Amino acid sequence: MPGWKIHLLFGCLLAILWFNVFYFGKFLGEPLKAGFLLLTSLFSTVFADVDEKKSKIRSFISFILAFSISIAYLFFYTETWYYGPFYFFILFFIFRFMPTKHRGFTHTFKFSVVFSAVLTIFFYFVLSLGRNDMIIWFGIIFLSYNLHLLLDNI
Repeated sequence: MPGWKIHLLFGCLLAILWFNVFYFGKFLGEPLKAGFLLLTSLFSTVFADVDEKKSKIRSFISFILAFSISIAYLFFYTETWYYGPFYFFILFFIFRFMPTKHRGFTHTFKFSVVFSAVLTIFFYFVLSLGRNDMIIWFGIIFLSYNLHLLLDNI
């Protein structure tokens, strides 16, 4: 099983290939969108290992989720703000050490379709993507995610 560095390396190679074939003109005209697509592509290549307890992506996602929920708590319950850091640590350790089976649901083709669709729809609203851009984004995210699955099977 390749590590996260190998997944990122192959994700970079795939992103460069796909950007040159489908998205080359957009780099100069829309560098913000191209940057988001590159980061999303790289994120997609390592996200499948979120179910592995010792993975770096799991630590990152656990931190982001705990931080987001704690900030939402602070926003709605300002009078008890001092509970926010406590909730952050509790949530971080719950998300970080939740028992999961490696190569389970996140290592399936169905999940890759759902994951790609959700990210594409998210960026459709955030970056106001056009229909052609959505197809390209979905394809790149989908192939990046499935590249991870392919590398794990080698």
